[in-house]
Amino acid sequence: MAREGPLGDFMQNARIAPLSESAVRALMGPAPGAWMPVLEPGDINWASGYPFPEAVPVDGMNQAWHDMIARERDQAFQYLGARGQGYLRDWLQEYTRDLRSHADGVMLTLGAFQGIDAVVRAVVDPGRSIVVQSPTYMEALEVFQNYTPHVVGVPRENHRFPIDTIRRLMTRQNEAGHPVAAIYWQADFQNPTGITTSLEDRQALVELAAETGVWLIEDAAYRELSFDQALPPLKALSPDVPVIHLGTLSKTVGPGLRIGWAVGPTRVVHAMERMKKDLGHPLGEALVGEWLHATEYAAHLTALRMAYRQRADAMAEALRPLADQGVTFQRALGGYFMWLDLPQPWTGDRISAQLRHHRLSVLSGSHFVLPGDADPRAVRVSFSYAPMRTFPEGARRFSAALRG
Repeated sequence: MAREGPLGDFMQNARIAPLSESAVRALMGPAPGAWMPVLEPGDINWASGYPFPEAVPVDGMNQAWHDMIARERDQAFQYLGARGQGYLRDWLQEYTRDLRSHADGVMLTLGAFQGIDAVVRAVVDPGRSIVVQSPTYMEALEVFQNYTPHVVGVPRENHRFPIDTIRRLMTRQNEAGHPVAAIYWQADFQNPTGITTSLEDRQALVELAAETGVWLIEDAAYRELSFDQALPPLKALSPDVPVIHLGTLSKTVGPGLRIGWAVGPTRVVHAMERMKKDLGHPLGEALVGEWLHATEYAAHLTALRMAYRQRADAMAEALRPLADQGVTFQRALGGYFMWLDLPQPWTGDRISAQLRHHRLSVLSGSHFVLPGDADPRAVRVSFSYAPMRTFPEGARRFSAALRG
């Protein structure tokens, strides 16, 4: 049967060889990274979710590199890599020991992002649905829509994502013939809202997965940057629940290293390993392994948590006067971000465009919701990267933009 509308027109274009439906959907959407604004000299960057420059252990990595090359010579550049790869794998086995049961496996990924892609390929068929928080990590949405058009969101309500909504969504999707295969969830300092799922809601989510057999994809990218005592991860709450836990060093060491991991039932981990179809990153893995072998990672995390807490407090203090203009937000308890709800008549797209004239870069909330969903009338601001001295000036620019 011929398809109608833009998708059908694209697929039926006689001048090109046919593409898959998922490829066409991808091409019809925004290009990856199109949401990131272009910065000019003098701009204040509250858009980028990067670690601040001093957080990246450049000196330690430099020493690890020289030690590795002096000892290993060409071996680090070969397919099998240098011994640092072994150090990394040993570290990962120990670091994830409390998450894993005897039935679980662990694999290295190119950041948590590749973990998201690999697990969806392994557990989601095209006719099935994925449930996500709404708003959620925009690049995860890009991945999901490559594999299924059936992605549905749990709307934020009163600074939480209500678990009881998931059951209603599952019933609706089942009735529509697109049963839910997986739930994608960030329980700790969610990107973009910064929301942390309560222990009660975590337990309810795990119980729902146990009852229905739906996979839980736990993206724990920001978990290690808790300013206070962290709640248990979803994976640790019940060893028998189908949870795939995704972790990364991108937020605590450096995103360009592309080191992440997945922990889950051995059968799904083995499927992910076969389906991701790459040879890993031997050079990067060996370098990070060398650094970890010579580093007290727990002390490194402690220093980062203190630094990011200071940044979050400074950002909250700078933003406080905006409350007089109707902006509301919650102080961050970890991670990189704060979510600013805007007064009427502002939308995220409108204020972010206005802020560009004031040389302040933020991300509109519209980038974090599914295509066709309403602009959530909010923006994400990052306290992780910009110099803290820019926070008061950035808030002044935000205030001036609200005044028009």
